[in-house]
Amino acid sequence: MLDEVDVQRRSVLRWLVLAGVGGGLAVLGSGSLARTQPVAAAPTATLRAKVVYFQMSQQVNVPQEYFEVQSPSTVGSLMTIATQRHPSLLGMEKQMMILVDGRPANASTPLNDGDEVDLIPTFAGG
Repeated sequence: MLDEVDVQRRSVLRWLVLAGVGGGLAVLGSGSLARTQPVAAAPTATLRAKVVYFQMSQQVNVPQEYFEVQSPSTVGSLMTIATQRHPSLLGMEKQMMILVDGRPANASTPLNDGDEVDLIPTFAGG
């Protein structure tokens, strides 16, 4: 059983912990413990890009598809998502031409909402 000193000690410790947490939140700019309404999470901006697979029916079973990715985004992050959806594309990005809205692109090319990304495999032959 707790005696009077233990009860007071726990009360003081509880107050110190709450004061420390409240002080930490205030330092981080998150407000005080007196806040009564929950803080809404900031909306995550997304963008939609269309990916067209040229002559890739053996690797991908669709001629084109749309991806929603976080904004800002790059061709490289879009390719990461595309290869997760279609593992047969792994390693092919080094052997294909990538165009964004008809212009040559690489992994660091930024994407905008509504962009069309064309993936065109290069072929060797003769």
